[in-house]
Amino acid sequence: MNQLLLAIVLMVSATSCGSSKKPNENTTTFQTVEEAAEHHLTGKITYLPNTNNTYVLCTSKAMKNKMEVMDFVVVRTENMSLIKVPKGNFREITWASSEEIKVDYIPGTPESGKNDYSYLFNVVSQKKINSTSNNKP
Repeated sequence: MNQLLLAIVLMVSATSCGSSKKPNENTTTFQTVEEAAEHHLTGKITYLPNTNNTYVLCTSKAMKNKMEVMDFVVVRTENMSLIKVPKGNFREITWASSEEIKVDYIPGTPESGKNDYSYLFNVVSQKKINSTSNNKP
């Protein structure tokens, strides 16, 4: 009986030592900006640091439904961690300031009277902060 119990304990400990958990994307850190970008983007990646080099905007382009769309991630250079960013079909992504990214997106269904499909994304608060349009209703 003791030998059976010992065998079970050894089997359980051997299988649990070999298992690995997938890291949480919100807390994953990397060795380099390139490693972080390549983990989430495909194709040719463009790297664009902000003015004070605290964040790097990493973008890539791909064909999706016969349209060229962009995808992006933002890496915090202090600890090589990823900033959670919105997902979507983007046509252009650029720095608007040292903490804000201007995101131009490809609309699904045009909205009446709206001709500007863009917003700002704040990398510090990790939130969309407003439309860059000054359209009147």
